[in-house]
Amino acid sequence: MSTLFDANTFLDSFRSDRLPSVQRYLPGSVSDDYLLGKLLAAEAQAQRKLHVFLTPTVLFPNDPTQAEIDALAGAAWAVDPGYDYEQDMIQPGGWIFLKLRQRPVISLQSIQYAYPSVGTIFSVPDRWIKTDKKYGHIRFFPAGVGFNTPIGGALIGAMGMQGVPQFIEVRYTAGLKDVATNYPDLLDVVQRMVLAGLMNDSVLAASTSISADGLSQSISAPDLDKFREGIDSALDDLRTRIHGIPMMVL
Repeated sequence: MSTLFDANTFLDSFRSDRLPSVQRYLPGSVSDDYLLGKLLAAEAQAQRKLHVFLTPTVLFPNDPTQAEIDALAGAAWAVDPGYDYEQDMIQPGGWIFLKLRQRPVISLQSIQYAYPSVGTIFSVPDRWIKTDKKYGHIRFFPAGVGFNTPIGGALIGAMGMQGVPQFIEVRYTAGLKDVATNYPDLLDVVQRMVLAGLMNDSVLAASTSISADGLSQSISAPDLDKFREGIDSALDDLRTRIHGIPMMVL
């Protein structure tokens, strides 16, 4: 099942608007199942290249129970294992900083400190949590009696001692929301990737001539390379918009 398109709507639109542009390069007609297979492959490739879930996805810190899966009512889910508690998570002033693996964050359900053999030993109150959803940054800002200074953050960190693997368990929802409105260019580039997949399967030679109805047409490998370059450029722009400008320190 496609994560971005209704199957029937995609097939009708793609056959009328996109397929005619490459049909002359294909050996024959293509079935609905074939086109849908190419769509799923294009979505999977786009998700890998963009490093983001294409639809809202619930992240569990451990394998969910069947009851938890049923409660999602068909929503996408994945497992994001617990985060190691490390001393360098404590920033100047004693506050705890945590960077989630998946982003952008849509909602945060819970953060717990847990030992494998003991279970949850502390649930971080919602009012203590400050989240930068775009970048998946979380800071614990303790508030209330006994936790109204930076010392409160240090006390939270002290519960983890010197370092505990997978000690911080986070349940949250991440991915892209309302793609048709917020990322219409993603829908466009995925369909272009489907076209590239179709032309790939036609096994074009370095230079191929096609004659039809007395007309001669040709396509060369560099043309397909330029088409792919356009797709890669569009994906790069999307990745920057979703994750921000990449920076590297040497």
